[in-house]
Amino acid sequence: MSSPFDRRPLPDYLFSSPLTALLYPLHHLLLRLRGPPRLPSPDAHPIRVVCISDTHTLEWDDIPDGDLLIHAGDLCNDGSIREIQAAVDWLQTLPHPHKVVICGNHDSYFDIRSRRDEDCDASSSSFAAISSSTASIRSIDDDPDGLNRINWGDIHYLQHSSITLSFPRAASSQP
Repeated sequence: MSSPFDRRPLPDYLFSSPLTALLYPLHHLLLRLRGPPRLPSPDAHPIRVVCISDTHTLEWDDIPDGDLLIHAGDLCNDGSIREIQAAVDWLQTLPHPHKVVICGNHDSYFDIRSRRDEDCDASSSSFAAISSSTASIRSIDDDPDGLNRINWGDIHYLQHSSITLSFPRAASSQP
């Protein structure tokens, strides 16, 4: 009597799933022809990504160092522009060379339909943002006193957009 853990005969594989039975050996043949996978050089500098979320206006002291900081939602509690700017100001103090923010459900200022009355610009339903990021949304309306403006500094705010970031390569160890 055979054990359920014994390998099935080849015809069983062929009859139960002909396509899989034919492609499986072909796949392994191609893997052998391709050769070993390419690995990064031993002196390559890996990119260190730090992802945080749900800070809700709290300023954490123990954020690890890294090359890229991603804040994945909920910068603040009530979604006011004042709270968001305070959170952005804190993010700007962190040492990460690249910072990306994606807003969450508590960051209601970025959703025009749920924006608080005191954060609405009487002349416009859009919001103003100043940023060095080309992916940031900028208002076409003037906001001379800057009351309805978030100063992102070097932080990239993503909303229906994408960015390309450049990371420096490790210094070559050649003489």
